[in-house]
Amino acid sequence: MAEDSKDKLPEGIENLPGVTTLTMVRRGVTFTQQKNAKGQFLKKAKPLLPAIEFTRAERKFLNKARADGKTEYMAVFENMVRIAQYDGDDAKMRGAAVCAYKELRLSALGKPAPSEVEMDKLTTQPVKVVIINSPELMHPEVQEEKTQEVLRPSFAEVLDVKTNK
Repeated sequence: MAEDSKDKLPEGIENLPGVTTLTMVRRGVTFTQQKNAKGQFLKKAKPLLPAIEFTRAERKFLNKARADGKTEYMAVFENMVRIAQYDGDDAKMRGAAVCAYKELRLSALGKPAPSEVEMDKLTTQPVKVVIINSPELMHPEVQEEKTQEVLRPSFAEVLDVKTNK
């Protein structure tokens, strides 16, 4: 098996303290694995394509010419037009037609401009401060609390009542 970029160890990881590199053979394939000081296997870093390279590869594929002279993009676009023009009774296909129409419209015309309501939402703050003044009371003077007399049950002869104050 040829060494791939995925199989190569990141530079400088061999010299980390407590990291042990193991070379193992499984089903005739030799590969390396690393363990930390606790004996746990370390996760290998998987290289991801940068977004620019991924977009470039996708555009290259979609602009590739087919045997019938159309590009892959035009073939997909015509298929979406066919789906969007569905005129049957199947509910799932009608839903697919609506989704295909939305995608076609977005692809051909771009994102629609925001409405005035949406623009107002962007310009105004979502949090408003509201100050509520207390209303005027009929009797604004402070009154003292009236103490209630201790209630005694009528069916028992009470000798002493203790309450916590």
